[in-house]
Amino acid sequence: QEFLVASLELQTSFAEEDENDTDNPSMDQLPSPPQPRQQPKTQSELSMLMYGLRFAFLESPLVGAYALLKGAAATAYGATDVLNVSFSSRGSEDVPSTTSLKLGILFGCVGVGCIIGSTLCDLLVTLSRPLRIVRSCLGGYCLISLGCLLMAQFPDYFAWICVSGIIRSVGSSLIWINSTLLLQKYSPPVLLGRVRSIDVSAALFGEAFSALGGGLLMDNLDVSPERLSLLLSLVA
Repeated sequence: QEFLVASLELQTSFAEEDENDTDNPSMDQLPSPPQPRQQPKTQSELSMLMYGLRFAFLESPLVGAYALLKGAAATAYGATDVLNVSFSSRGSEDVPSTTSLKLGILFGCVGVGCIIGSTLCDLLVTLSRPLRIVRSCLGGYCLISLGCLLMAQFPDYFAWICVSGIIRSVGSSLIWINSTLLLQKYSPPVLLGRVRSIDVSAALFGEAFSALGGGLLMDNLDVSPERLSLLLSLVA
């Protein structure tokens, strides 16, 4: 997560430079959201929070949709932490220490995928073409779905589990960085902090909900890791 923040800062610096680019076709533009109405008279935390919610989901629902991109993605990949434990133990019954090594490799693949995803953001998207950013987010969901599907199809091949983790992490990285760029571009400065709090809260809730739900399905309903992977692919 710290790496994604650093990648975002780097991506933002490149994107701001690209705003001066004269090649700016109208087909890559999105409609500008309405400006917020009169601010609340009281500046309490609760009133400002309600003000941000009203703007994001009533006055400018497009911004609200951008604020939920991370949360929707986290609902799909949150339970993969549970799956990684299950898949890493396969084939390691005789040597338990191998399970820890495999689990470490799987989490390392997440970092590799995030590096690839942030690099793709630098190459493919700019703030001057927001529609391309949206398409990149949609592509991220497709990659998360593909990664989970590979886990379901090749559960006994550790190399494929690693590949699926990289693909899934590329998708999540694309969504994390690009959704933040969309919020920065279309949120008024006075409300950017409130909208970002909605954004991060939805992401944390989605990840926790997915991990909890995945664990309950496997423990209480005897859902196999393969079926849970397939379910996460459908969710994405």
